[in-house]
Parts: sequence; C-alpha cells; structure tokens
Amino acid sequence: MTLNKYISFGAVAMITVAGLSSCDSKNDPAYIPAGSVSDSQRVFFLKNAYTQIVSAEENSFEFYVYRPDLNKLDENGDVTAQMPAQSVKINASCAEDGVLGSMISVPTDVNFEAGSPNAMIKVTYDPAKMTGNHYYPIVLTVDPEYANEYSITSTTLSINKEEYTDWAPFIVGEETEIRNGEGSFTFTQYYSGTEDPVRVLARSVPTNPNDIQFQFQWLIDYDDPNSWETFMTAYTKDGGKIVHVDPQAFAYNANYDEDVIVADTYTYTGNDQYKGLTNFDPETGLFTLNLYYYISLGSFGNGNEFLQLRGYKDTNVYELTVQPQGQMEVGGKDYEMVNFSFTEAVTYVDYTVVDGELEEEEVNAVIEKMTDPDQDTYTISRIEKSQNVAMTFPSSGEYTVVAVGYNEAIDGTVEAKCSAYASFSYTTFDPYANWSPVTNNALYVDTFLPTLAAMMGGELPETDMTVRVDKSDEYKGLYRITDPFAESEYVEALGLGRANFGCIEFAILGDGRVYFPKNSVGLLDGSDEIYLASASYYFMTEQGMEPDDLPDYFFGTLNEEGTQITMEPTGGNPSDFILWFGGEGPYLCDMYFYLDLAGGAGAPAHAPALKTGKVEKALAKMKLAGMPKVKAAAFPAFYKAVPQGAASVKLDRNVSKQLKSRR
Repeated sequence: MTLNKYISFGAVAMITVAGLSSCDSKNDPAYIPAGSVSDSQRVFFLKNAYTQIVSAEENSFEFYVYRPDLNKLDENGDVTAQMPAQSVKINASCAEDGVLGSMISVPTDVNFEAGSPNAMIKVTYDPAKMTGNHYYPIVLTVDPEYANEYSITSTTLSINKEEYTDWAPFIVGEETEIRNGEGSFTFTQYYSGTEDPVRVLARSVPTNPNDIQFQFQWLIDYDDPNSWETFMTAYTKDGGKIVHVDPQAFAYNANYDEDVIVADTYTYTGNDQYKGLTNFDPETGLFTLNLYYYISLGSFGNGNEFLQLRGYKDTNVYELTVQPQGQMEVGGKDYEMVNFSFTEAVTYVDYTVVDGELEEEEVNAVIEKMTDPDQDTYTISRIEKSQNVAMTFPSSGEYTVVAVGYNEAIDGTVEAKCSAYASFSYTTFDPYANWSPVTNNALYVDTFLPTLAAMMGGELPETDMTVRVDKSDEYKGLYRITDPFAESEYVEALGLGRANFGCIEFAILGDGRVYFPKNSVGLLDGSDEIYLASASYYFMTEQGMEPDDLPDYFFGTLNEEGTQITMEPTGGNPSDFILWFGGEGPYLCDMYFYLDLAGGAGAPAHAPALKTGKVEKALAKMKLAGMPKVKAAAFPAFYKAVPQGAASVKLDRNVSKQLKSRR
C-alpha cells in the first residue's frame, strides 16, 4: 500500500511538470491512479537464495512461500474478514541433469489455507542418490499468473547432504614428522599415569570446519604399531573452545561387575561452573579434559586429564595438580593416597610433605627452599610420571604436600616451571600394637620380587634381605616379617609402592608345618593392592579343609632348631602360594620362601622364579583353573590362629620359646 501511494504521488508530479510546458492541457492523457495488482493475494519468497542442509537419516524438509496478510482485525485483534484459501503454481528447474524427479522432488501445486499468509512446500529427496557435501541448486519460480511483481518471485534453493569427512589424524596447521596426530595422555582419575603414545583421529563437516568429532586411541599391543584401539570419543561444535565427552563405557570394573562410565563434567552435571573446562588449544596442541568417572553406585570423582599432541608451538604448557584422594586401608592399616598429575612438558616432579596446613606465603617459602640445590631442610621425593602415591605418617594431624614441576631442556638444563600444593588431615595407627619383637637381623630370601618382575616383562636377581620378625601378643604361634621389602633395591624399579608396616604373616603348627595367612605386601603401580597367601591357607579357609587333609607341599617347614623356615615351589599346578592383585585373582604363584632367624649366610639352592615375557601370559599361566582333589573336611577349617589363653593341641608352645630365644 505504501508503494502504491508513492507511485501515485510520482505520477502526479510528472503530470504537473508536463502541464507547465504545455499551452493546451486538453491534449494531455487522462490520469489513471496506479492501484494494487489485479490479485491482491499474489505470492513471493522472502530471500533470493536459501541453503538447506539435509541428513541421510531423513528424506524431506519444509520450505515456505508467502502472500500479503490481508486478514482484517477489529480493535480487539479478532479476525473480522479472513483471506480465502488459494492454490498457486511453482516452477522448479535445475541446471544439473538427473536431479529433479528421481533425486529431489518439488511439488508444483502449492496451497494456502484460508487466513494463512504462508504455504508449505514439502521437498523430498533420496539421500542414497545424493553425493555427500555437494550442493544441488534448485531454482524455484512463482508462475507469472500468481507472481507479485513488487516482491521476490524467484529464488535458488541449494540443497546439500552434509557428511563428515573420513577419519584422519587430527593435525592443526601443517603436518610434519613430529606433528602427526600423536602424543601422550595423562590419566589422573580412574587410572593414573601417562599413556604414550596415543593418537587422535578426527573428522569434520566441510561446510562447518569447527564441527569436529574425535577418537582418542592407544596401542593395545606395544609390539604391534598398528594395534590402535579407541578408548574415548569426543566432539566440538566451535573448534575446541568447548569439547564434549558424552557418557560412554570406559572400562570394566570386576569388583562391581559393571562398566565404568566417563563423561566431561559439564555434560554430566549441566552445571555452568564446569562449562569450557574441557577444551582444546590449537596453538599448543593440548586437550584439557575435565572428566567425571562413575558407576551405578556412585562416582570415582572428577578432575583434569590431559592429552598433549606433539609438534605444536613450543609454548610448553606446564600444568601440575596435587589432589589428596583420602585415606585407604591397606592390610588393616591407613595410608593417605595423593594424586600427582602433570603435562608432558613437565619432565619430573619433586615433592615434600610438611607438618601443618600451610598458607600460600608459607608454601612459597617451602618452594624457594626446595628449589635450592644445596638445601637440606626438607626430604625430597621424585616422580617422573603422573601417579597416585601412598603416604604414611608417624602421628595424626594436618599435613601439606608441596610439589614443584621441572622441565629438562634439550641442552640438559633443568628449570622449575610450575608448582602445586594441597593440605589434608591424617589419622595414623600404631604399627607395633599387639606385637613384640623377636629379632631385627633375620635373613629373608624369596622369589616373589623376581616372579613379579617376570610378570612385568623383566628379570631381577634374588637378593638377601635383613628383616625384623615380630610375634603376636594376641595369638599363639603367629609371627610376621615386618616391612619385608624395606631394603629391596628393586621395589622402585617394579613400581611396587611399598606400604610402610606391610607384613608377611606366618603361623606355625605344632608339628613344625608353616602356612601364610592372606597378607597385603604392597601397591602395584601405586594403586593396585597385592595380596599373598599360602595355598594351604586358601584351602583351609575357602574350602573348609583341615591341615591334615592337605599335602605337605602346601606348607613350609620349620627346622628342628626352630630357626629356619623353608617353603619350596611345587614345580607345577597347584602351586604353593596364591596371589591376588588389583581386585583380581586368585592366581597360582609358585615361589620359594626362606627365613633364617639366626641371620645365616644365604639361602640354599632352590628353584628359579617364574619366567615369562608378558604379564597377561603370566596371569594366564598362573590363573587358578582347578583345585587338587583332596579329602573333604570332617570339621570346620582350623584357623587363622588361636587366641592367647585358648587350649589347642595344634600349637607347640615350645616353638614360641625357640623363636624368643633368638632375640
């Protein structure tokens, strides 16, 4: 209507000018005001061009044309006069042969419902016939009979079946020999430690390169460079400013008999405080993943994990976090588990623990002292990979762990780059409660550590160790080797987190036979607890056997002098010892045990430790597949030990005296 008024005004202006130049207005043409088009409901498009992205999971979409809204309303907004229904024709064409009709169909008849200012065109397509990421331009034109000459009567509808590209190594910028999509993943939550190598595969949408999907993969067989397997997937819609990890199965937990699920914390909680904590930095090649691990009964916690790609700008991201995990019981005793996690640029971390809950200024003073190579104020421990560390303390109280991360440059220079600290409360225990010392100079030899080394793919010689032996004040005939691996130089090499006051208990029967209750002997890789027991104890407690129902090779023997205990390997299946670790087992563990309370010169000749190349093969070989056939027990199994004061013919009271005489 406004346009018509403008045109009418223009016509009057032209006539006026013509009149000024004419002497006789009788010959002027008659004035006819410009009105609306003959059909006031003629149709039009809103834009000259449209882009429609379609998916392979559907086969149609809706598109609209419009006509003037001529519904009449009263002062209350109610319709008093409604536009009639209307049918119009739309012409469609495509410069590319074979598109219209068989691949993409556009109806030529379009119907406006009464009162509606728009009409829907349902465009159908066959995704199987369309080429991915290819634009099909369809020109739509309103038939001239229905066209509004003052509006857009022709438009181009570009239809694209958008598809992700093929999976390929994720590389930002130019690919090089080092920048090849590989790097390292630092685990800090459900797992701990650094996995290297890992690689990242990615695929994106050509029309939106910021829409990227990721696969994080690790090698399942280090001897096979092609044995990549995906352990986590992720995606981003904005090029990495926010990375999403949808809930997915991450690992199977045998203790709970269900999958552990992982998701980024923001996706899992929907809490905006976690938004953007999971992201990717294209300059440094660093994925920072704030992850949440959980099962149906609860969570394993959340925190940052890092995937560092190699070959990016040498900005060296130095990230170090220290997180107390709380106290845990190991062998009936308490330890504080502290998690250290750091990025690949951190070569190693030095840490110390000090009394009290420190303020930031006090922490800075500790760090200044720690980084002085000549300092002797603090006891410094070093770790070279992210891991959990078990700590024990002589008394209850508040403690603060202070850590400093160092980077070693190519030229060998070392520089402190980052630091972190955390305080925690700790409640200790008395490791010597209810135990009395027998000797501090017993000679101890076994093949447990060499066997463990063989399982880990290496080989260690046996060592003679001087150990402390205590006797129980509560149970007769019960003894223990306290902290058995305290002097072993191979503990650190094996990743065996020796738990202070860990022990190997043994009980002596009246006839000199010796068996070993289930004992915690340490933490493998800082988190998986290792337990050890003699097969005799296993059968007596788990299957109700009496000691006399079991073959002698399931027991150790005490010599007549009461000074030496020896247990030889059986040489086959079944074995003399049983092993559990990481919640798995029991496994057969055929090993040698020798203890000389008088501190002899060395163990006699014995069978070697188990030798194997891989831990999986060792476990397959050691796995307890069947039990030996033994006579069923007539009475409940006797034992762990007998309380002091209880009568029992199964204990030789002279054995205690013999051991005590060696103190």
